[in-house]
This record gives sequence, C-alpha cells and structure tokens, in this order.
Amino acid sequence: MLGRVTFKPGLYRLYRNQTTFEADLIGQVEWGAESLVGTPADPGTFTRQGDQYTYVQDIAFGADLMQIELRVSFETWGGPAPGPVIEMNQANFTDYRLSLGASIGEAGMYFIGCTCDTLEQRVVDYTLEDGDTLSIQICSFCGDICKNSQGIIPRAEMNFSGQNRAVEDPTRAGIVFGQHDWSANVLVYLREPLAGYTGVVIELGIQLQGQTAHLFDQTLQIIETKAINSTEIRQGW
Repeated sequence: MLGRVTFKPGLYRLYRNQTTFEADLIGQVEWGAESLVGTPADPGTFTRQGDQYTYVQDIAFGADLMQIELRVSFETWGGPAPGPVIEMNQANFTDYRLSLGASIGEAGMYFIGCTCDTLEQRVVDYTLEDGDTLSIQICSFCGDICKNSQGIIPRAEMNFSGQNRAVEDPTRAGIVFGQHDWSANVLVYLREPLAGYTGVVIELGIQLQGQTAHLFDQTLQIIETKAINSTEIRQGW
C-alpha cells in the first residue's frame, strides 16, 4: 500500500531543553489505490530523548484515524557535534536523515522523500512470454545485496498488445523488497484498462531478475499469469 505525506512549509525548532512540545508539521496525507485524503485532527507532539526526537500526529480520514510518527535523530559519527541550527531539507530526507512511519490499525506504512534526485536510478526492462513489455525506473537499487534499496518507482511504462501507457504517480507504482534484496514484488496500477488489463504484479528474484507477471482487471482479480522471459537493466530512459 502506497501513500504520500505533504508537510507544511517553514522551519520548525526542535528544543533541546524540553522533553515534549507541540508542532503542526503535516498538511495532508494521501494513501491507498484511490488516493484518499486525510487532514490533521489536532496539532502533533514532539517527544525528546537525548538527541532523538519522535513526532506523533493523528490524521483524520472521516471517522477513521491514521497515526503518523516521524523520528529525527542526530549522530556525529566521530565528527563535530551538530551546530545550533540544522536545516532538514528534502535532500537530507532522502539521504536517511529522517524516517516517517504511519499505523492504520495493525498495519504499518513507511514513507521516504518523493524526489530521487540524490539517489542512483536504473531502468529495468521486462519482456513477457508473449512479447509484451514492462519497464520500471528504480531508485537506489543496491546491487551488492544490502538493505539500501528504496521502494520507489518514479516511472513505469507498459506495452501490452501494441498499446502503450506510462505511470508517473507514486501512489500507483511501488516495489517491496525481500530480505537483502533476494526477491521483490512490483505493483503497477493503471486505473483505466490497457489491452484489457488494469495493472500487473510482477514477482522478481535476486537483483530484480524477472520471474512471473500476474495481470489483473478492474475488479483487481488476476485474469492471466505470464512468465517473464528476459530482464535488462540500463542506466536511464
């Protein structure tokens, strides 16, 4: 399940001399295949423990609540201590300076920055057994087998039965890696059918090697399963 968190603009002070303090960081949250929009129910609260700050804010989707949790921590890693002002911008966010999680009942979600400007990008082309193709752009895939990969697909392109469609909405394309990138599942959701298919789930082996493609219809039921005959990885479109 994918989502998007929009923060309010501006700089916010993280107090070193207080253990709890209020803030209002989040503008809205979108999540799910239908891009449901939630808004903050109340201001959020920071809790400080040493140099780690944990921010919690409830987001209302009608009568339902999602709890967003943001953790910010400072580590010197043997270098100089942090200065009096540290600006956590988008580049820092994608560079693992922050992590953001949300809980919906017993389910958990994790968010990172939308931009991939600071991350390595590759395009992976999959050719199905009947010649149809699916290409996905991956941010920060680690080919040396570690836990560095991000579940971001900035762009996906489908070519089914000679018909083409591109998806650039991060709420409609995502990848979930298995342990140490030994496997992965990719979802691309079109909303509107292309050659009779509304989307595809592909099963991947080690280092993004294609195995199986499951194509589904508008009711989200799998109507056809195809083998992936070839996988090619390149640096860009």
